[in-house]
Amino acid sequence: MTRATRLLWATGIMAVLCFAYLAWLSRTVLTPAPGLAPFDAHLTGYTMAQARDYLAAISPHATLIYLGTFRLWDTVFPVLAAFTLGGVTWVQARGLRQWVRLIALLAPAGYLLMDLAENALVAELLLSGADATGTAILRASQFTVVKWALFGLAGGVALGAWLLAPTGAAPRKDMP
Repeated sequence: MTRATRLLWATGIMAVLCFAYLAWLSRTVLTPAPGLAPFDAHLTGYTMAQARDYLAAISPHATLIYLGTFRLWDTVFPVLAAFTLGGVTWVQARGLRQWVRLIALLAPAGYLLMDLAENALVAELLLSGADATGTAILRASQFTVVKWALFGLAGGVALGAWLLAPTGAAPRKDMP
């Protein structure tokens, strides 16, 4: 096993553990009532009413956890996940042209940027509480949707590189 492979396994395992911890925190601390999941858990975004209901129901203690421990680990997770997905894509597609490999890295890089930006927008909502504007809620919800879409795309690209790319082959000379 190469050093790159060992590193990707390590970051992948750490990402899974991080995600499991975030899921546990979401279910045990950050879900104030059934049907009121944390903002990050909404794959298809959330409505203004859902956001306002969540902001009204979350306790001050849970808000501190969301802005502290959860946000810290929700910063670590996307870095680990993007590094792992990008690394798998890069290593497994080494037989392809470098420009193709670089384009493939846009998905995990975009996911990372959207997740970190979404974290900042969610923090703004939590700090605003009931005073959060409709514009801020809509923006955060849109970032959540795009984040999850790019995460899925990055996973699909990594899986495709792993399953389909001619690993170990030199780039073809007849291809530009």
